Amino acid sequence: LKENYAFNVNVSPITAADETIKGALITFDDVTELEKRNDEIKEAMDRLEETQQEILEQNEELVRLATRDPLTNSLNRRSLFELFDVVFLEAVENDGELCCLMVDIDFFKKVNDTYGHGVGDEAIKFMANTLTEYSRPNDLVGRLGGEEFVVVLPGADVPLATAIGEKMRKALEAGDKEKYPSVPHLTASFGLATIFDEAIDAKELLNQSDEGLYVAKETGRNRLIRWTEAMASEPVQNNNVAGAPEEAIIDAVVASEPTIDVSNSVQASNDDDVDESDAALANILRKDLNLGDNVYHEDTKIKLPPEKALLVERINQAITRVKQYQSKIALLVINIDALQRVNDTLGTLPSEKLSKTIIARIKDILEKLDVVGEGIESEHPFTVSRINGNEIAVLLPDLDKSALVTSFVYSIFSIGNEPVIVESNQFYLNANIGVSVYPSHGDTADELLRNASNAMQEAKQKHDKNNFQFYSKEIGERSKQKLQLEAQLYRAIEQGQLVINYQPRISLRDGDVLGLEALVRWQHPQMGIVPPDDFIPLAEQTGLINDISKWMLKTVCLQIKHWREMGYPSASVSINLSPVEFRNPDLADQIITIVRDAGVPAEAIEFEITESVVMHSVDATAVILDKLDQAGFGLALDDFGTGYSSLSYLKTFPVRKVKIDRSFIKDFGENKSDAAIVAGIISMAHSMSLTVVAEGVEHKEQLRYLQDLGCNEGQGFLFGGALSVEKATNLLDNSSAIKFMINNERNDGSALADINRIAI
Repeated sequence: LKENYAFNVNVSPITAADETIKGALITFDDVTELEKRNDEIKEAMDRLEETQQEILEQNEELVRLATRDPLTNSLNRRSLFELFDVVFLEAVENDGELCCLMVDIDFFKKVNDTYGHGVGDEAIKFMANTLTEYSRPNDLVGRLGGEEFVVVLPGADVPLATAIGEKMRKALEAGDKEKYPSVPHLTASFGLATIFDEAIDAKELLNQSDEGLYVAKETGRNRLIRWTEAMASEPVQNNNVAGAPEEAIIDAVVASEPTIDVSNSVQASNDDDVDESDAALANILRKDLNLGDNVYHEDTKIKLPPEKALLVERINQAITRVKQYQSKIALLVINIDALQRVNDTLGTLPSEKLSKTIIARIKDILEKLDVVGEGIESEHPFTVSRINGNEIAVLLPDLDKSALVTSFVYSIFSIGNEPVIVESNQFYLNANIGVSVYPSHGDTADELLRNASNAMQEAKQKHDKNNFQFYSKEIGERSKQKLQLEAQLYRAIEQGQLVINYQPRISLRDGDVLGLEALVRWQHPQMGIVPPDDFIPLAEQTGLINDISKWMLKTVCLQIKHWREMGYPSASVSINLSPVEFRNPDLADQIITIVRDAGVPAEAIEFEITESVVMHSVDATAVILDKLDQAGFGLALDDFGTGYSSLSYLKTFPVRKVKIDRSFIKDFGENKSDAAIVAGIISMAHSMSLTVVAEGVEHKEQLRYLQDLGCNEGQGFLFGGALSVEKATNLLDNSSAIKFMINNERNDGSALADINRIAI
C-alpha cells in the first residue's frame, strides 16, 4: 500500500448453546477519510490559535506604541494626562494624598549645542531611566516633551514626595558613566505640588508644580522647590550668586508655612546612609516640618490605578443597586504568587499574558456557575480585574446566597490543577483568597476592598496551598494591630530598640567556638521582647527588612572588629539574608562595600540563606551568591531538608555548609525516619566536601548521636541560646565547660549503633 488507512475493528464472539466460544465475527469500518478531516481541522485550529496569538502580541505592541514615548519608554503626554486624571479623582474621592513633581534638565540647550542632539537624546533617556528607577511601582512617570518630565506620586505626602525627588536629583547629579558614558555632568530642577494645595483638577496640580519648577530655575537650579500660594504674588529673587553652595536650597519666597530645607535635612544623616529608604528620608523631613511622629505607610503594591478605579466604580454601582433589591455583594481578593514570580523572572509582558489567562479562566468559571442572581440590569454582572502585581479582584453583585461564594472559591482553586506554560516555563497556580460581603463586612467600596485584602492576608498565613478566608471583626482587629506594630517597628529602628544577640556554633570534635549566629531582637518599651516571628515577616512585607539588615550588618562588623581587637582573631559571625533582599540586584555590591568600609575581612562573615531566596529568580540569586562567594564570604544553606529543592541548590549555589533543620534533630534519637534523614544528610554533605551544622541541639543524647555520625558543628541550648554581647564575649574568653562536655561524651560508637538499630 502506498498510503496509510485507518479502520475501526469490531469483534463479536460466536458462541454455542452451552455458551462456549466457537469463533468470532470481525468487521472493519474504513474511517480513513474521517481521520483525514479531523487532522485537517486540527491543523486549521492550530493555525487559528497561532494567528490569534500574533494578533494579541501585535495589539499589545500597538498599545505600547500608543501610550509610550518612543525615545524613553515613559508614558507619553496623552496617556500621562489620562492616567493622571484617574489618580486625581481617586485621591479626591478617598481624601487621599497625591503629589506631583515637574522635572527639567538644567541648561539642556547648552548640552545639545555643545555635544549634539545624539548626546542630548542620551541625556533625556538617562533622565527617564533615573526617574523610573527611583519612583515606586504605582507612580506615573511621563514625558511632557523635550527635556521636561512629570512624576505623579499617588498616596505620597509632601515629606515622602520630597524625599523621592531628592533621591532622583542626587542620582541625576551623580550620573551613570557605565550606562551613559557620553552624557556630560547634568543637574535638574524640580517643582513639587500637593493635592492639598487645593488644585481643582490634575491640570491645575500640574501647573502648580510647573510654577515650583520655575522658582527652582530662577533661584539657582539643581534644587527642589515646593509650590505655595505666595509664589503667585511674590516676585522671585534670583539667588544664583557666584560661590553659593551647590546643595543649598534658597528660600525663594516668604510662605505662611515652614520652608523645607531639603539639603540640610539630608545632610543630617551620615554619608554611609545616603541610599537609605524613602520612608526614612521622609521621616527626617517630617521632623523639619514639625509633623510629629505620625509615620506614613504607603501601599507599594498598587500597580494599576485605572483598573482599581474602574473596580471601585463598579462596587459603588453594585451597592446602589442591591440596596433596592435587598441582596448582597461579594468581593474577592485573590493572591496568585505565580504572577509575581513570572514578573520577576520573565518580565512584565509575560506576567500580563499570564494575568489575562487567569482572568479568562475565572470568567469562564463564573459563566458556568450560577453565582449571580437574575434580573441584573448591568451588562456585565461580574467584574474581574488585576489590581496589583499578584492580586486579582472579583466582584460578584446581586448574590442570591452567600454559600455560592464558597462553591466559586473551590472552583478557582481548580485552575491550579494543571500547570500553565509561560515562555516554555511551567508554573503552578497557588491561590489565597479573601472574601468580604456587603453589607456585613462594609458599607463602602473602600471598606470592602480593605477587608477582603485583610482576609486574604489572613489566608496566606496558613502556609499551605489554596486557602480562603471570609472577613471577620477579629481579622480587622489583627490588621489594625499589625498596622500599629508596623509604625512602632519603624520607630524601633530609629530609636535603637533593636538589639543583636549571638548564638554560638560549636565544633562537635573538640568544643571550640567556631563562630556565632547573629539574631535580631526587638526590645519594645511597652510589650517587652517581641518575638522575631512577629516582626520579621512584617518587616519583609513592608520593605523595612532592608533597613534592618543594613543596620544589622554594620553593627555585626563593628562587633567583629571589637572582638578581634580584644584578642579573638578568629571571631566570625553568620547572618541570615531574607528572600526579600534578593529582589535588589545590587545586594552583593552593597554588602561588599559595607564590610570593606568597616575594615573587616570577608572571611569573618558567613551568610545563611534558605531555598525561598529563589522565589523570584534562580539565575538572579545565583549571580548575587557568586559575587559574595568570590569576595570571600561564607555561604550556608539553612533549614536544610525542609524544602523541595534543597539538593538541587547545592549544585546551583556556591554554598560550603548545610544546616540541618531543628525539626529533624528534635526526635531523631527515637524516630527512625528522622534518624535516617539526618544520617543521609551528613553522609551526602561530606561526600560533597560540605560542612554540616546541626541546629536545635538541646540534649546530651542528641550530641552523642551527632558525634558518632560525624556531624561537624552544632547549635542549640545545650551550648547556649541567644546570648547578649557581654555573655557572648565571656564565652569566647572561656569555653572550657563546653569543651569538657564535648570531650567527655561517649565516642565508642554506641550512639551510632542505636541509630542503626532505629533505622532498621
